[in-house]
Amino acid sequence: ATRESVPLPEFFNGFLPEDIRHSLKIRITYTWKGLNLGGFMNWTTGIPRTKRFFSDTDAGYSTLRSPIGTDPGADGNDPTKVAEFRTPSALVLNARVSYDFHHLIKQHIIVIFDMFNLLGLNAPTSVEQTDIANFGKVTSRQPPFRFQLGLRYIY
Repeated sequence: ATRESVPLPEFFNGFLPEDIRHSLKIRITYTWKGLNLGGFMNWTTGIPRTKRFFSDTDAGYSTLRSPIGTDPGADGNDPTKVAEFRTPSALVLNARVSYDFHHLIKQHIIVIFDMFNLLGLNAPTSVEQTDIANFGKVTSRQPPFRFQLGLRYIY
């Protein structure tokens, strides 16, 4: 490999791809005579991304001009313009309602109703990282509100 295709060692220093600074998870449940009510909240800060530039050597976007997890700014030669590059924070609220009929019919037949993304939030989960006209544009978002209905039998 040529020197151009391998990022300089100083560009390996930076944020790890799994560096999520804050994560808060709360799970609550309440059970009474077969009825189960529950909720789950998950809030996380953004995931680090790295602006990538085109490399003629490997014909791909593999060149870094600033440390991992950053954007070098408009002038790639000015270290004072380097800024963190992360996706926005995300909040997810899920809920579950279930009922176990054992209290009534002495058989464990459980009806489960799950609801995901109760608030219908659509925070970005991924953005364009390559140095093209769409740099920074959202490429994927949280899934919308959805639900599922389940039936469980325990013998």
